[in-house]
Amino acid sequence: MAEQFDLIVIGAGSGARYGAQKAARDYGAKVALIERTRWGGSCPNVACKPTKAYLVVADLLHDINTIAERLGIEVGHARANLAKIKARKDSLIKPQEKWVEDLNGAGFATVEGEATLVDAHTVRVGDEELQADRILIATGSRTAVPPVDGIEDVGWIDHVDALELTELPESLLVLGGGAVGLEFGQTFARFGSKVTIVDALEQIAPRAEPAAAAELAAALEDDGIEMITNTFVKSTRRDGGQIVAALAPRDGSAERELRVAQLLRPRPERRGAESRADRSRDDQARNRRGRAHADERRWHLGRRRRDRARPVHADRAVPGADRSRRHVRDGGVSRLRRAPDRDLHRPRAGPARADRGRGA
Repeated sequence: MAEQFDLIVIGAGSGARYGAQKAARDYGAKVALIERTRWGGSCPNVACKPTKAYLVVADLLHDINTIAERLGIEVGHARANLAKIKARKDSLIKPQEKWVEDLNGAGFATVEGEATLVDAHTVRVGDEELQADRILIATGSRTAVPPVDGIEDVGWIDHVDALELTELPESLLVLGGGAVGLEFGQTFARFGSKVTIVDALEQIAPRAEPAAAAELAAALEDDGIEMITNTFVKSTRRDGGQIVAALAPRDGSAERELRVAQLLRPRPERRGAESRADRSRDDQARNRRGRAHADERRWHLGRRRRDRARPVHADRAVPGADRSRRHVRDGGVSRLRRAPDRDLHRPRAGPARADRGRGA
């Protein structure tokens, strides 16, 4: 006999927990949470919190090695002990058992395992079945796999694996100049790795203003990072203890090879009964079909341009604005409209208005 609930939530990350809490608090719902990998989701386990622990160390190393002597502090050259850095990071992460204890204490049923939808109201986890009036799927996202020939054969790592390293790689190739790639690139560069960041777009930090992205690129180059933009990683292969990446500029100029000790790229998560390799092959095949449109789609670290409604204020976009609220006043009534791509994330875009911010 299947156990009955008002709501079943598949996933246990931030969105899943918020949905469960709202259902229980506002409607008195009996809620079950199902999780197969990480109670708490990515942010507290393998993203926001642990990466910031690494950044603190990287910033301190940088300050010691660049300004300590100028300030009259004699400490010698500081070096990163990655095993000890990882151990401290691990000590800051909430144990999985504690997550389960806290969720149970909040009144939620917790079920560990992979969920399979049987029908509109039934979920199977192993040999157990659960039923509910409503099912909320909050499993998070999976980064896309760039179409790089041979990438599955070279022993790559992703951002999660990078947080588990105990030995610093001599050199590191980062695929993608978005937020995650830049964060890990700078961190490992300051730890002591020789880092190269490659992106298919014309600039890193693609959602930033060109001037801001240029300043960021200059700062990263000051950290010793080689920035290669407007370039695809065409293929990878293993040559002894090194990874050889073939770099193909989008302007058709001559290709070049880059040799590194380690490759950092997104990892496809296992879904259902598919293996990592099967899923990766499916993703790469799908991506290759769209490669003829690469100029329009612009692959970079799993990001794709999306055309979607965004909140705007005074005829311009409001970066980071809450999309559940309304930001444009029109005769005292707030409303939302679609912003053209050229205005997105451009604080000074659009004509100046004397009445801006007054609700006129």
